[in-house]
Amino acid sequence: MDETVNLTREQCQELIDARDHAVAMREIAAGIRPTVPDAEVDAYLAAPTPLAF
Repeated sequence: MDETVNLTREQCQELIDARDHAVAMREIAAGIRPTVPDAEVDAYLAAPTPLAF
């Protein structure tokens, strides 16, 4: 007997987002996905405008 599950579009999108997040976190932990160093984030946030960064 087949069982089905009905999800709203929002619930389906939340599952997709959760999967994508989990993949990204694994890639970051493995050093596969590059990240922005904290110093660069701080400099960006301290800049008066994004173009000044």
